[in-house]
Amino acid sequence: MLLFYSICFCVLSGMQAIIPFRESDSYDMKVEYKLKEKPASLYQQNNGTLENSILPHLELAIDITSIEPEEFRVNVMSGQGGEVMSKRLKKPITLTLSLGFTDDIFDDLKPDTYHIYFSDKDGDILSQLKVQVKKDKSLHFNDRFVRNL
Repeated sequence: MLLFYSICFCVLSGMQAIIPFRESDSYDMKVEYKLKEKPASLYQQNNGTLENSILPHLELAIDITSIEPEEFRVNVMSGQGGEVMSKRLKKPITLTLSLGFTDDIFDDLKPDTYHIYFSDKDGDILSQLKVQVKKDKSLHFNDRFVRNL
């Protein structure tokens, strides 16, 4: 009987719906890769070292230029499962997503993947955008290469 439940679980988990990527003509994405001052950590402050570092910082500005009538909400989720942002869609908006300092992303101190889900009033997900920083230090958007970091 345990074997039967195991097979059912494997079959059903493999049949999950694949969420399509949002149409590329409905948004514009800009990468803002700039140097920013990183404040000294609590450890450094406690040890009397108050050096602030200037490090590369990664932000994305995503302009949602068109909204479908059935789209009601946008949710941004980190790859670690936490909700970063949730907004109701009324008109075209700009989502600013701060991914953080690149050293923190490469060292797994910050999430390396974000999903932006567009859902209807019932909470059913209609489409998504995916942002990912890969281990080879490259930025990918909807599984397509954007640039090296």
